[in-house]
Amino acid sequence: MNSEQDVPAGNKTDPQPAPGVGIPAGSNSPGSNPRELRRVVLSSFLGSTIEYYDFLLYSTAAGLVFSHVFFAGLPAWAAAMVSFGTLAVGYVARPLGGLLFGHFGDILGRKKMLLLSMWVMGVASVLIGLLPTTQQIGPMAGALLVTLRALQGIAVGGEWGGAVLMSAEHSGRKRRGFSASWTSSGAPAGTVLGILMFGLFSAMPEDSFYSYGWRIPFLFSAVLLVVGLVVRHSVSESPVFLKSLELQQANQRRKAPVLEIIKRPGTVIKIAVAFTASPAISLLIPTIALMYVMKAGADQSQVLFATALVLIAQIFTIPAFAALSDRVGRKPIMLAALIAAVFWILAFFPALATANLVWITVVYFCGLALIQAALLGPLPGFLSEQFRTEERYTGLSAGYQLSTLLGGFTPLIITALMGPTLNPVPAVIFLVCVYLTSAAALLTLRDRRSEELSEVS
Repeated sequence: MNSEQDVPAGNKTDPQPAPGVGIPAGSNSPGSNPRELRRVVLSSFLGSTIEYYDFLLYSTAAGLVFSHVFFAGLPAWAAAMVSFGTLAVGYVARPLGGLLFGHFGDILGRKKMLLLSMWVMGVASVLIGLLPTTQQIGPMAGALLVTLRALQGIAVGGEWGGAVLMSAEHSGRKRRGFSASWTSSGAPAGTVLGILMFGLFSAMPEDSFYSYGWRIPFLFSAVLLVVGLVVRHSVSESPVFLKSLELQQANQRRKAPVLEIIKRPGTVIKIAVAFTASPAISLLIPTIALMYVMKAGADQSQVLFATALVLIAQIFTIPAFAALSDRVGRKPIMLAALIAAVFWILAFFPALATANLVWITVVYFCGLALIQAALLGPLPGFLSEQFRTEERYTGLSAGYQLSTLLGGFTPLIITALMGPTLNPVPAVIFLVCVYLTSAAALLTLRDRRSEELSEVS
């Protein structure tokens, strides 16, 4: 890649931001204002929590509700296939959101795009909660469901990269991985919140739950939207972005970020392959796991709450692995997680088939929590270090969101491979191949934790 700044080494200046751009006094370099950094990290965590609550709430509903509400006229296995197909639409839309929000985030700023993405996600989720069923308006219900799911995907595709960069670009290199990782912690936090909400209302009588109970968690998104917008409005724009913007303006050097990424797609493609395993692992809980456990005879509410308890621990183990990556490097930890996932998946379906809650929690959920934490903890800092500031939001978002394409189709692929008899062997082979392929692609990327983000070229 070309150097970020067209000036000779040793003559690089660190210009002061223009007055009124939103950097607090004394924060001329990342990490110099600890109070502001804490506020930004909190904002990224809460924003990610809210976005993933909305996005992954749909995953749980796809596994438990939508096949009954929107596709009740189909055989059970076919209804599950169609329901997971609508789930995959959100993952198809995520790369589009990453490119769209990333492009304008690299031009207009991270904060503006994060506010917009939160609006889109919140409104789409509330509308899902208000959506008429197929019995009420016919096939139009399914079409509207798919449309709203696509808007969710676009929103989360833009949210994740911006939230990561707000934390990473406010932080110094020594704690960059830890600071950025709280965005990843928002995913299990949002999942826990969604699972608890669904667990609470799934205890209702079945008729009431399928009639209106499932809608309440989606409508609750309106409350979360207000909270998220208030918190996000309170933080300042990224100082690294503002410095880069001033340099580009001084040099009259403004290029279209999305075109720059398209011209040099190598890093984006490597990232997309390397992190396909992440959504392929995380989506097993709210979709295939629940369906398989219910088939084995386990109690739905107990499994939902047990899952939530394990994910609560993951909220804190993700930053712990990220802090470790600030010391020993990001790649060794993530590679170890992918290799561990190969062995863990061999115990996945046998543990679920027992329908024993203790066995499922210890062998499956605890193992998943540690593997996902080791993969997700270093990931935000690692990706933020792969691109120049002028195109960082676009490149990071495009690469990671492309990785969700195959990952997002995982429930659909696994359901198809297992067939009506739910034979797990083909699914296990498929997942092992995904994990090993991701590990091979990760080896081709550089670990750049020792570099300042403003110096990445």
